Amino acid sequence: MKRSRIRRSRLQHMAQQYPWHVAALVVLLCSPPSWLMVGLGARAGLLHHAGLAALGAAMLTALGWWGEAGVNRPARWRNVHLAAIPLAAVAVCFPRGPVAAGAQFLPYALMALLIALQRELWFRGILFRALIPTYGPRRTVLLTALLFALPQAADMLAGAAPGVTLVKALAAGLLGYVLGALRLRTRSIWPGTVVAAVFHLSIFLARFQAAEEMLPESSNHLGLRVFMGLLVYASARLWMRRAEDEVAVPAPEPETVQAS
Repeated sequence: MKRSRIRRSRLQHMAQQYPWHVAALVVLLCSPPSWLMVGLGARAGLLHHAGLAALGAAMLTALGWWGEAGVNRPARWRNVHLAAIPLAAVAVCFPRGPVAAGAQFLPYALMALLIALQRELWFRGILFRALIPTYGPRRTVLLTALLFALPQAADMLAGAAPGVTLVKALAAGLLGYVLGALRLRTRSIWPGTVVAAVFHLSIFLARFQAAEEMLPESSNHLGLRVFMGLLVYASARLWMRRAEDEVAVPAPEPETVQAS
């Protein structure tokens, strides 16, 4: 028992002393550029995201950060009503017209849930907890949003169209900021997980609809997502004005001094 406590303390110290190492790990693991995921089939994609969620849970157990990372019970949640704003925006962007049938809808829904779960565990859970003692609430929300958008921008290195790629990176950054603000104000990753899952489901259904009609994904739909993202981002900025009065920020760990 004593050894496990010492090991956990060392892991916590490393995560807080070297948050950018944690950031690099999270970005590389959880949001690889889309061109790396092209070869994965649906089943492999489900296993990939389920594995990352399980790995995130194992990491939280090793660090002892379950509660501090926002993986907590509803009794500890605050301001859950704020999730209604991004959910309403996603509802506006939800694709109209034919929707995938039940046999196809369930895999889309499961994939959306697993993507949302693993990314919230890693970005708004582990990474958020590692950054906040050093950078404070506001900068942590901003930094996690930028890191969340980075893999989308990296798609340009593989020859993706710069215009579409930048718009997608902007949409990811806006979503990341809103989810970070939601994590901060609700003190939990679960409301953001629901928002992110519904958001990803809307994207999958839009792509299904475009494939059924043999058309590329509508640029109007992408533009609408960005526009609604800007509106919700503006709301999130208002939420952040009250955040610092409500959030208890863990103190940064002191530097270890070696005896000479």
